[in-house]
Amino acid sequence: MTYNLLLVFSFTLLLGCSANISKYDSVKPDEQYPRWLQTEDYRTSQTSGIAFIGEDVNGSDEFLLADDIGKIHRLIISKDTIFTFTEINFSEEVQAYINNFPKMDFEEITYDQFTKEVYISIEGNGADFLQYNGIYKLRFEDDNIKNNSVVGIEKIEIYPEEIFTNYVKENIGYEGYAVSENYLFLGLEAILNPDKSFSNNTLVLVVTKNDLEIVKQFYTEDYKIGTICGLYAESDSVVWGIDRNNRTLFNLKFNDSLRVISQKLIKLKTIIPNYNKFEYTGSLESLTMNKSESIFLIDDPWFSRFIPDSTTLQQLDDKTVANFKEFIPIMYKLNLE
Repeated sequence: MTYNLLLVFSFTLLLGCSANISKYDSVKPDEQYPRWLQTEDYRTSQTSGIAFIGEDVNGSDEFLLADDIGKIHRLIISKDTIFTFTEINFSEEVQAYINNFPKMDFEEITYDQFTKEVYISIEGNGADFLQYNGIYKLRFEDDNIKNNSVVGIEKIEIYPEEIFTNYVKENIGYEGYAVSENYLFLGLEAILNPDKSFSNNTLVLVVTKNDLEIVKQFYTEDYKIGTICGLYAESDSVVWGIDRNNRTLFNLKFNDSLRVISQKLIKLKTIIPNYNKFEYTGSLESLTMNKSESIFLIDDPWFSRFIPDSTTLQQLDDKTVANFKEFIPIMYKLNLE
């Protein structure tokens, strides 16, 4: 997780492409969101990934969440606003494997609805960061995603390796990872300048799912996308993403040759839960879409900027102030129009 811009968001549609890329023209913030990712006795921390995995037996939305401190949670949202969390445990073998990482830097978590498999993107840290950077397949107990124990982890090999690793740096990896019926879409967090500053340009790789071969790569500067911190594939031809540093939700449409034929950029804002008139410095880093085609986003608190200034804090209730000071992540819900 890397930050270098002050993020202040506003919901307005950017001018740009000439063609719509899906049936939606805009997004509308859900009136019951944003909400803190916590209950009275449970919270997440530095949550950087979210994946919708379906509806439970009661018809409630069910998600997996990934924290970039090496934790995974199950989240069930019932009646649209009631959160229930369960921690996903790791077997001794899996825990021993990830304990070898300099940092268990989980970023994107992704569910393949076609194969019923779960993947997690991990950024590399330390001197041998390339050894740890990559996409990993998780195996749940009894191969059942409803179980709360991960008993296997396997790094998948994407080819050609030199393309996959070309712009990867320490703490800079593929924070965006989405799966469609036939492809994997990987979004690099950012391409860095020689002085390690952000270049306002990054890379998207399209990988065939069957043989894990990179068949398309393109740079995003021409599409006004500077960073990619989350991706979701609506289909083989429509992909949503979050550009943290340029303050936008984006949507790309591909033709059969995997060329981008149109784009849409939607400006976002972060507001304090239950205080819609107040904004704060947010860092939206992950997204997914549920069966009803609502988009869920999570703000992974940026420790140095997350807490509002003292003037704003004085106008908030004690619980909200405590949530900021304890760096509780915040969930947003957007309804497509």
